Amino acid sequence: MSTVERVDRFFGDERLLEDNKATVIRAGLGVDWNEADGASLKTRMSARLSLPHLEERLQLIADNITDAEDPAESGRVEDSLRDSRPDAGLRYVVKDEGPIRFSGDAGLRLGSESQVFGKLRARLIVPHDPWEMRLTQVAQWFSRDGLGTTSEMRWSRVLSRDWVFQTHTRLTWREDRDGVAPGQSFSWHRAVGNSSGHRIAVDAEWPEFPHTTEDVYVMSYGYRRLIHRDWLFVELVPGVDFNQARDYEPNPRFALMFEVMLGELRKR
Repeated sequence: MSTVERVDRFFGDERLLEDNKATVIRAGLGVDWNEADGASLKTRMSARLSLPHLEERLQLIADNITDAEDPAESGRVEDSLRDSRPDAGLRYVVKDEGPIRFSGDAGLRLGSESQVFGKLRARLIVPHDPWEMRLTQVAQWFSRDGLGTTSEMRWSRVLSRDWVFQTHTRLTWREDRDGVAPGQSFSWHRAVGNSSGHRIAVDAEWPEFPHTTEDVYVMSYGYRRLIHRDWLFVELVPGVDFNQARDYEPNPRFALMFEVMLGELRKR
């Protein structure tokens, strides 16, 4: 479990933002390109600010992601920022003891059509030597978008001192969309000390299953490197996707992301 934790922390796994107790801040800026759609400029920011004197149970939370297509075209970046929908709120950790964690969020999604939201999240870690199983269940409600749930199961196994294999199964349902959205990924991670890492991944998504018309399959390789002190990273991810909407024609893609990670996410 300690090796899986080390690899997850180096690659900045998203679940660490949901499981942390102390203050964590992440911010990223990068470019995403694929042959079919061209280039887009991406930004993302997440913050979990632990309030003092509350036994690390109450946190201020904030998240925002923007995606500006054709960033060289005049006004596209400004339009993307204007259309973004940042979340801000409070998180209360009801229980965080060993393998069990239960928390609740409440806040406001800002934007042109602001809405309030609430979220409950439960996580359970079950070791099955030599595997680790992680179960996560999320239920959320937005005043405009309605209810939604996400169920996740992740299996992890250490293959050697540096390599970790993971399989991640996800099922999402949203009241404002038809069907369900299954997802499946297989990935191999290698973190060499605290300076560089490699990731090989195969991902698949089936939106609005069982009547999906835009299922997509992605194969990618990622190289991540610490480039300044212990908080600035760069990640390069070449790959190829096969989308049902394009008759599964190979679509080359490439992503470059600079990311800042501050707080206990890196220091534990």
